[in-house]
Amino acid sequence: EENDTKDLAEPPKPRAYMITGP
Repeated sequence: EENDTKDLAEPPKPRAYMITGP
């Protein structure tokens, strides 16, 4: 369960940044 929280909290930031990108 701990891994799920870390994976969900980490990917959202980098993923959203890559999708929105500059």
